[in-house]
Amino acid sequence: MRLDRAAVFLGICLLGAAAYPATPREGTVDTYFGVTTPDPYRWLEQITSPRVRDWAAAQNRLAVGSLDRLASHNRLSAMARTFSNFPGDTVPNGPGQVYVWDQPLPGAHMRELVVEVGSSQKRYSGSAFGMGANAALVTWILSPNRDVVAYGVETSGDGWIHWHFLRLANGRPFPDVITGIPDWAPTSWARNSSGLYYGGYPSEAPRTSGEAVGQGYRAMFHRLGSRQSTDTLIYRRDDASELPYARETSDGTYVIAGSNLGSTAGNSILVRETSAPDAPLRIVFPKGAATYAYVTNHGPTAFFRTDDRASRGKLVSVNLETRSGIRDVIPETGAILQDVTVSGERFVATYLRDGYNELAVFSRNGKRLRVIPLPGRGTASFTGHSTTSQGTYSFSTFSDCWDTFAYDTATGAGHKISGFKQMLASGDYVTDELFAQSTNGARVPIFVTYRKGLKRNGASPTLLTGYGGFGSVTTPQCFPLSTLWLAMGGVFAYADVRGGGEYGEAWHHDGMRGKKQHVFDDFAAAARLLVADGYASRSTLGAYGYSGGGVMVGVTEVEHPELFGAVVEGAGPLDVLRGYTYGSESAWAGEVGSPIASPEQFQWLAAYAPLLKIARGTRYPATLILASAKDATVSPAHSYKFAAALQYAQAGDEPILLRVPPSGGHAGNTAFGDWDAAASATSFLWSHLASASGDR
Repeated sequence: MRLDRAAVFLGICLLGAAAYPATPREGTVDTYFGVTTPDPYRWLEQITSPRVRDWAAAQNRLAVGSLDRLASHNRLSAMARTFSNFPGDTVPNGPGQVYVWDQPLPGAHMRELVVEVGSSQKRYSGSAFGMGANAALVTWILSPNRDVVAYGVETSGDGWIHWHFLRLANGRPFPDVITGIPDWAPTSWARNSSGLYYGGYPSEAPRTSGEAVGQGYRAMFHRLGSRQSTDTLIYRRDDASELPYARETSDGTYVIAGSNLGSTAGNSILVRETSAPDAPLRIVFPKGAATYAYVTNHGPTAFFRTDDRASRGKLVSVNLETRSGIRDVIPETGAILQDVTVSGERFVATYLRDGYNELAVFSRNGKRLRVIPLPGRGTASFTGHSTTSQGTYSFSTFSDCWDTFAYDTATGAGHKISGFKQMLASGDYVTDELFAQSTNGARVPIFVTYRKGLKRNGASPTLLTGYGGFGSVTTPQCFPLSTLWLAMGGVFAYADVRGGGEYGEAWHHDGMRGKKQHVFDDFAAAARLLVADGYASRSTLGAYGYSGGGVMVGVTEVEHPELFGAVVEGAGPLDVLRGYTYGSESAWAGEVGSPIASPEQFQWLAAYAPLLKIARGTRYPATLILASAKDATVSPAHSYKFAAALQYAQAGDEPILLRVPPSGGHAGNTAFGDWDAAASATSFLWSHLASASGDR
């Protein structure tokens, strides 16, 4: 049955500009290297002003009211509630009789910690210790001695993690609380379980506009049972573009520290003995273009995964005492070396080939022993321990959620031990891998998942997504977005565009800075191929992107409005000429460039800047823009200005909606990880694309 769009929206979204909150255009103009650029919505950058708060609240009311009226919204919301409560089985996470995992909290879109010691099982949530009903468990780490679990809680939805500690023997919390830690900061236990290494700031005060993300950031050590005010400084950098980090080696002999160079490739490695806490850190690998990731060590001989003179990655060893004797252990191959894990006397390498994972077992001297068989093309993650050859690996695809397998790296024997209750009927879906031809002949992988028996006549609602930035890699795995879309009967597609790391740093660099346009070209090429191959038509094809993916989708929508029937864009840093003034965005100059650094970099950005390219009188696809007023990673000003510009320019009757929930930080609104956001995105897209296909 064909749905009438006016009936779907009950008229509210078809009122056009008259239905949108008043958004004055002002005469602000900037000049970059002699070039003037208008910025009529500069006032929307004042996100905490009453004027902007009232405007955002009015936009949110319109969006929520519109979504609530969609025919599919109740169905998808109920489906999301059901799926979010699906449990995962107990999965061993190391030798011993203590198991820790997390599960959805029944009746809420949050998670709780499940601790099993022997035959006793207890559950803990963020609100269990008087932290309020809105406290959400977001991460946890079990101590090496398996006596204590450190767990991170978000209480205000603004991206700050508060770390707490729970004694497993009696379920009692320690009084310790560590604050000032952003949700992206690395955290790890000391090998002797005495405390936690973390990265953070002295306070959670809002960042000053334009302040570099590394300003005041440092790597610290917190000793269990002490006050945070007595924590030890491990490493800090004067260069605010660098983010320090620290951790211990697997045997606890050394502290390894270093700094990442903002969003660009390259890091440093420094070391000192844990027995000499006052000794200076010694440089092992200086700052440069290469990256190094610690894997393990045997005494002073340490193993690092690196792309130094190996763009696809290799494993090397080095003597930490003499900082000499660097040699290749697992050499570079045709696939990307994504991770290396220790399991007994073996290494397990996780490779990335054309966007999916492969696992291979190596001896300690680098001899390739065998490939671990996987159920198909998807995402695999191996967990091992240096004391035993018994390890586990998990596997997932876009349609099947995580199953876990036991695997003995010494014998090669393996079997399934646990898994999630599957939300979709396993075996009912298939995945194709396509390759789109893009700018300069680039071969762009696209995974397409759909229910068996699909008729490729262009009539199926099809959702295309991706990321395309910062060298990030997304392999096929079970997401809320993919699960809901496939459950509705749609086709789900993911494009591994340039700017990501699917083919190593060369692929990343071919989609950053002056080559950022390649990202948008690749996504457009993927959209055209889905139509050409009959999976979708223009009117049944939708796009979703969040954060870096939000830039990709937003720019592609502006450059090619004819490609999509509907779009959901979330938290994309789309104000590319002003983002450097917003806060954390200043750290991205190495990835995207800065409009004030040079005429060349200004030209890069101005060439695709969507706020300059949105043209009044153009018919843009139906668009839902997702933002959070408390997003500390990507300022909501990006989304506010993008929504205002599209609403002003829209020539068609397709709605341009801005949803701004009052809570939730950057990660809290992504449809990849949050069921509420996935239900909203899916219901919006489905109503438009299924309407065009003649289905519900």
